[in-house]
Amino acid sequence: MSFKDAIKRLLYLPARLRWRRGGVQLPLDPSSVRSILILRYDAIGDMIVTTPLFDALRSVVPDAAIDVVASNRNAGLLADDDRIRHVHVYDGSRSAFRAVRKACRRQRYDVVISLVMNKTTKAGLMANRLGGSKAITVSFENAARRDLYATWFDVQVPVERNVSAMAEMQLRIVEALFGVRCDPASFPMRIRLDAANERFAAQQVRGNEGHHTIGFNLSAGNPYRMWSEERNAEFLTLLMAVDADTHIVLFSDGARRDMALRLASMDPSRISCCEPTKDFRSVVATLGRMDVVITPDTSVVHAAAAMGTPVVVMYSLKASFLVEWQPFGVPHRVAYTNGREDLETLEPAEVLQAYMELMSVRSGR
Repeated sequence: MSFKDAIKRLLYLPARLRWRRGGVQLPLDPSSVRSILILRYDAIGDMIVTTPLFDALRSVVPDAAIDVVASNRNAGLLADDDRIRHVHVYDGSRSAFRAVRKACRRQRYDVVISLVMNKTTKAGLMANRLGGSKAITVSFENAARRDLYATWFDVQVPVERNVSAMAEMQLRIVEALFGVRCDPASFPMRIRLDAANERFAAQQVRGNEGHHTIGFNLSAGNPYRMWSEERNAEFLTLLMAVDADTHIVLFSDGARRDMALRLASMDPSRISCCEPTKDFRSVVATLGRMDVVITPDTSVVHAAAAMGTPVVVMYSLKASFLVEWQPFGVPHRVAYTNGREDLETLEPAEVLQAYMELMSVRSGR
């Protein structure tokens, strides 16, 4: 045990005495579970890959109410989602925590599932503060710290890292809790869209009928996962050269909106920009209108896959557990940097090759 873990064990002692986790007999009887709380207060992509878990729980415990603690970034994805009874928005502030805790403690949850895989101590403390001592608390297992995290969680589900997609990994939690088999093919990622989302999407592709339409995303959450404007321009030039019938829709966040407009001006007859929107579900709907999406490692990967759209993903090997964050349930190809380098070092020609390979498979050539 490291010195840091020894200190944590000492600091965790009051929590161990208070909540006394452990001793839960599995599998659980589905009829005994009336309400479930899921902690998912992180990123947009994290919420998207959790949608198969929602459907699996609905299948196994159809009468249980499912609530979610979401962040202000990803809560909007669950608007109008009939799988979820209530979404508690937690923005990281103390006031938000107090409000969420007050609302959650009224529900007397039977099971609390923490899916937040970083800052496990905070997630464990939240699981216990929100669920109370009678709720069964659940997380993935960190084998090196299993004894330490037994302070917070009754059930720690073992899972092999970097072997399967996160959406599939989370189904293992349902299997462990209820002793059932969850076939990943039966639980695809799904996002509920409304009529306004579909109208927005239709507007973004108007006039492209009959053309092969490619979505090209310029943005990601970290600078090392994005190309420069020069690299993006080089790739667009290559892409347009290999297919004269291609129309390209550029996706970007607000910080890269001006870049997107400049890139679109390279050939306005063949390149357009997805309009800004505050409802990410409208972006999701638009990604569903693409024939293929090309993107850095970001939520767009999972949003496109949730709509059944094939994806080409660009990864920097600076990131970890990349297999877990590859597209789930759709044809895809991946282009990696040669080492732990910024994405800027990835040659546009390599991404074009990945795109051509995917198109060849799709056409049967």
